[in-house]
This record gives sequence, C-alpha cells and structure tokens, in this order.
Amino acid sequence: MTALTLVFFFVASQVLPYVPTVLASTLVLFLGIELMFEAVWESAKTLAFTEWLIMMVTLIACTFLGFAEGFGVGIGAATVLYFLLGAVDTVSPSREVFITIDLIRHLESHRY
Repeated sequence: MTALTLVFFFVASQVLPYVPTVLASTLVLFLGIELMFEAVWESAKTLAFTEWLIMMVTLIACTFLGFAEGFGVGIGAATVLYFLLGAVDTVSPSREVFITIDLIRHLESHRY
C-alpha cells in the first residue's frame, strides 16, 4: 500500500489533468458526507448526550465561524461543562467522613 501511495504521489501530476473537475468534486463531497454521517450518527450511539451535544456545537461553530474559532467554541463549551459537572458532583472530603460516621451511627442504633 505504501508503494502504491508513493507511485501515485509522483504520477498524480500527470494523471489529474485528465480527471474531470466534477468527478473530483463529487469524490470530495461523498467523502465529506460519509465523514459527517460517521461523526454525527455513529457517535451518538457511543457518546454521552452532553459529549455529543458539545461535538454538535463544535461542528456547527466550525461550519459558520471557521475552524479555529469553532475549535475554540468547542474547547470553551467542554471546559464550562467540565467545571459545571465537577461543581455539582463534588462533595468535600471532610463532609464525606461525617456522612459516613453519621450513617454508621444510624445503622448501629437501629440494630435488631
């Protein structure tokens, strides 16, 4: 496969003038649609909803704002979500100890 790629690299400049522009454009369009389908539809089966939503926001931002700006929007959205979920999910370690001690005392007091 590597040898074929190397040969095509050197021969492509002589072959491409004979390839119709419409054919090359159609190939790029087909590959783009295939990658879009894989990114949007197939990943929805494996990602959590919030991860998929960030991916869609990044995709839409890249489409309308440009690659660098869209990438920044995606990184920003992921960072905000990470901190929001971290703040909601976080319990102080000292508070966990008190909760555990209270639970043990409660269970010991209700033995039969």
